[in-house]
Amino acid sequence: MKQNQTTNNERPNSKLRRLEKLEAARKRIDEVDAQISALLVERLQLANEIGNVKADLHIQIKDKARELDVLARVATASEDANISDAIKEIYQAIFASSRELQARKGAHVAETLYFPQAAVVRFTKTNQ
Repeated sequence: MKQNQTTNNERPNSKLRRLEKLEAARKRIDEVDAQISALLVERLQLANEIGNVKADLHIQIKDKARELDVLARVATASEDANISDAIKEIYQAIFASSRELQARKGAHVAETLYFPQAAVVRFTKTNQ
């Protein structure tokens, strides 16, 4: 009977330790989120600057080769394939937001029109 009481006493302590661990992990996530947010602000400000240059040079916003290079580089941050895939998905969302900001700056968006004979690319200036 004593052994059963000890087991019952350990369960609440074990649950309490797990809850404390959960709270500590969430607190650390909040700290990391603050760092990520600050870095995203800096990155998006740089994207704005790039948008200005692209608008001045009349070049298209999307640079597929650059995006592929960045994805390859950031995917190496983790040895876990699932985490690497998640990082690539997050960066693709960052690229989309960066392109949107650049489009607002008046950089050129390439519109690809497909015809049976060929693909025609038309550059348009966006003014939003």
